Amino acid sequence: MNRRYLSFTLALALILSTLPVAAPLSAAAATIGVSAIATGGLHSFVITDDGSLWAWGLNSVGQLGDGTNISRYSPVKVLDSAIAVSTGLNHSLAVTIDGALWAWGPNENGQLGDGTTSDRLSPVKIMDSVASVSVGLSHSLAITDDGTLWAWGWNEYGQLGDGSTIDRLNPVKVLDRVLYASAGFITA
Repeated sequence: MNRRYLSFTLALALILSTLPVAAPLSAAAATIGVSAIATGGLHSFVITDDGSLWAWGLNSVGQLGDGTNISRYSPVKVLDSAIAVSTGLNHSLAVTIDGALWAWGPNENGQLGDGTTSDRLSPVKIMDSVASVSVGLSHSLAITDDGTLWAWGWNEYGQLGDGSTIDRLNPVKVLDRVLYASAGFITA
């Protein structure tokens, strides 16, 4: 082993030995698991193993879905019985165990899919029988239990795949027999 490497290793060990050690988790906290994670612009979500959806971070436009526009520095509960979550820059979607799709956040291009352009600080139900979701910059995708792909929101570049460049305020059917879909961020 060369001297430079040995010196670096010893210095690193010395530094690490001076760092504080985290306290062990309580028994209750240690038993709570996380089943899904999603991160947005400056906010985050987790679904715990009991189906609770928790959010924290920037909330200036209601992106956390907690009914306020107050930023949160600790997790706040948003929904029960969640099985999937997807978030973009500012809007978010979640699916609950009964297949209901919920949306919240800014809605200037109809990205929430509720038929309006009204922002939502709390989750609003969009559709049923949803298996998975994906959020883009200002558009959204959902696959229903029968494999149908639905899209809505901003469509200036045809990102919805419906053959147009018209923003859609409600979900429109795009394809059948879909297994996976992923919405992206475009910055044109």
